[in-house]
Amino acid sequence: EYSKRLYDLTASTFIYHPLRQWTDLLRLPLSDVLKIDAFSTVSNRVDKSFESDYLKQFFNRFATYNGSSPYKSPATLNVIPHVELNTGGYYVKGGMYSLAKAFERLALELGATFELGKDVQKIVVRDGKAVGVVADGDIYEAEIVISNSDAYETYLNMLEKKDVSTLTRKITESTEPSCSGYVILLGTNRQWDMLDHHSIFFSSDYKKEFDDIFKRGQLPVDPTIYVANTSTKDIDHAPVGGSNLFVLVNAPYLQDGFDGGGAEYGGHIIDELEKRGLVGLRKSIVEQSVLTPKDFYERYRSNRGSIYGTSSNNAFAAFLRPRNRSKSVKNLWLTGGSTHPGGGIPLCIISAFHSCGVDIV
Repeated sequence: EYSKRLYDLTASTFIYHPLRQWTDLLRLPLSDVLKIDAFSTVSNRVDKSFESDYLKQFFNRFATYNGSSPYKSPATLNVIPHVELNTGGYYVKGGMYSLAKAFERLALELGATFELGKDVQKIVVRDGKAVGVVADGDIYEAEIVISNSDAYETYLNMLEKKDVSTLTRKITESTEPSCSGYVILLGTNRQWDMLDHHSIFFSSDYKKEFDDIFKRGQLPVDPTIYVANTSTKDIDHAPVGGSNLFVLVNAPYLQDGFDGGGAEYGGHIIDELEKRGLVGLRKSIVEQSVLTPKDFYERYRSNRGSIYGTSSNNAFAAFLRPRNRSKSVKNLWLTGGSTHPGGGIPLCIISAFHSCGVDIV
């Protein structure tokens, strides 16, 4: 009931509305401001709601859905359990890549063209307006530029300093990234009855784990491990009798003293999974690849390797997140996890609708 009430109070203003002007916040009546629980933390509210340590850990987990710590992020994020547990989630047949392909088909039907494999280096600005991009040395002119790169990358690296307001630069530079992730992709020649489509193996000390990630800037020795096994739903995702495992551990963003971790940490995660019930995992591996925070930074130019854009580790994060329509450069729009309404695939898609001017309320 509490989580649903938060959703009813916030969804229209903070998720489905583009928040293009500060005055848009007035859509939330002043009487409701104190009701959205923004000045408590996720963990404080969870502690007051449950006695079971297992339930506390389970509900604190939802803060990680946008790369934040339950011990620092506002209790408003307790809206997430309602969305997942009451309204339900959907699996895209074929996996998330099928969603990207569906958008591509729709765009082609509408007359769009694609230039794939191009490295976009700069956004071209003339007289305060975005008029195109530079990709592999060539200029592509445009009436409107939509950047799905990280807002940090867009404002600080893809635009000239003179084209970005001092305030925007300062806010962008000071905004804390979300956590990153250490990912292992495994193909195995066996299955485990204990694994469902989604499985979570919790750590023994959740507070210490998040202190490692957000305070000490180090990979947790005793991590919570998420395992997705889509072959339970899409049987052609793995050979008969085998499994395709996506293994994720939350990790710090890149910073002084932390360069993303190496292969040895992947071995540690596999050892931990074997201890927690996936007996014989190491011997069953026939394919393996790893993505570290450094990989996320180098491949996707995300801010210090973050995987959910900006964090929500303070009560005002939602207000400081870059808006979809740039205030510094006319005809420039931003989309993705680092802009409104936040990180995670569903919210990234909503941000794309906002950037395209589609009303989804």
